[in-house]
Amino acid sequence: MDTINLLFIPEVAAPLVDNKTARMHVDFVFDTCPQEYWLHYSKRNRRLVAEFLGVHINASKLRVKGTSVVSDIDVTNNVTDFVLSGKSSQLSMELLEGWHYEGWVVGRKMFRLQLWMPLKAKTALPDDPRKVFIPLAFTGFGVALLTYITIWFITGHR
Repeated sequence: MDTINLLFIPEVAAPLVDNKTARMHVDFVFDTCPQEYWLHYSKRNRRLVAEFLGVHINASKLRVKGTSVVSDIDVTNNVTDFVLSGKSSQLSMELLEGWHYEGWVVGRKMFRLQLWMPLKAKTALPDDPRKVFIPLAFTGFGVALLTYITIWFITGHR
């Protein structure tokens, strides 16, 4: 297996939300999917990289439809000493911050990238009670002062 073709990326469905987690997957369909890969995240470049060993990948313009979580997909073919064939390819993409990832080969033609993000529940009140108490205290004082001044003018300054 020397050179393979990345045929297309099917449109991504909306994330499914279950048990306080949003989940989605992105499929990469090849004519023959390589079985040896390494999936890692490059913090320096802020890119998720799927490195396939022993092959070079031919791909036309790549775009993921249906989501902005994954974008700017690029294929880079390299020469390496890690495998006997001397070939490797990197399928790299931007991944929005906060998403976790996992990848696996499905059948003989597809690489699936599963993405998930834990959802955080927003609290109704701020963590610091002073953020609520101080504005309420000033508002209460202001209402009391306005009431006193209004009564003072209505009763004729007695």
